[in-house]
Amino acid sequence: MGRNRPGSRGREPRTSDSGLGRQRVAGPELAGGDRAAQALGDLEPRRHGTGQHGRLVTGHVRLQDRHDDPVQCIVDLANVDCIQYGERMRAVPDAEIGRAIPEHVARLLRDEIVFGRLAPNTRLTEEEVAATYGVSRSPVREGLRLLERDGLVLRSARRGIWVAPLSLKDFDEVYQCRIGLEALAAEGAARQASPAAEKAELMTLLARLEAAEAQGDIPTLFRTDVEASEVIYRLSRNATLYRLLMSLDKQALRYRFFAYAHCTKVVQMSLDGSRRIFPCICRGEARQAHDLTARLIRDIWLTMRPIIADAFPEAG
Repeated sequence: MGRNRPGSRGREPRTSDSGLGRQRVAGPELAGGDRAAQALGDLEPRRHGTGQHGRLVTGHVRLQDRHDDPVQCIVDLANVDCIQYGERMRAVPDAEIGRAIPEHVARLLRDEIVFGRLAPNTRLTEEEVAATYGVSRSPVREGLRLLERDGLVLRSARRGIWVAPLSLKDFDEVYQCRIGLEALAAEGAARQASPAAEKAELMTLLARLEAAEAQGDIPTLFRTDVEASEVIYRLSRNATLYRLLMSLDKQALRYRFFAYAHCTKVVQMSLDGSRRIFPCICRGEARQAHDLTARLIRDIWLTMRPIIADAFPEAG
């Protein structure tokens, strides 16, 4: 991640440079498999060539095989060759594309923010985002509103739009909420009489986490950990809790990524916690799943606080 020194939330960014023209990262595919989503799979930045380290990354990457810098390693995993709209766009009704484009633009920008490609306080303009992704300003405007709703960008009438800063205060607020909500989700997932196959998905993910650890594959550990969290949210069968957690996670992912990239202790804590929590959920041990999850999130929070405070000091 860049070594920007962000100020407090809501302050004017210190740089007028946008990060979109410097580096790129591809977002995940849209869920659902409908025609608009398939066509929009080709919606990527209109740039070609190699990444920061002189090569594209399109497959599996091992941390020790690529970089000494775990941040760049995780970001490199997301880099793909970027292409313009595909011919499939011609076969998709305009109404379907119109509904899908703002969400997809928001998702692409969200990934760039989470993975640090767009550093805290980076200015964003509708014109540059539209040119980057080859779309009109209208869906970009809607996409930026979605990111503003999620707390990932800030807007001011005089100052424009910029990537929200990271700060210890924000980190504390996010993790104080995560402790209770994540614990409720784990408890709910354990209490639900879900089909065995659904809960078994957690053990499959645990096996993937174990394999990634054995290979020193930090990027896969991070992505699988995020995937496992979403499985637990879904297994809780609590629609309100699911919405709260998915909304909160859009902010939390920035700190989760930072933790994985800068603190190997947190990576190990997370994996050890998964080894204890996932079996509890599968066995229906609700209270234990709740307590273990709350303890894990709290311990990660306290471990990361001094690191966050050093990296993102509050503005004076």
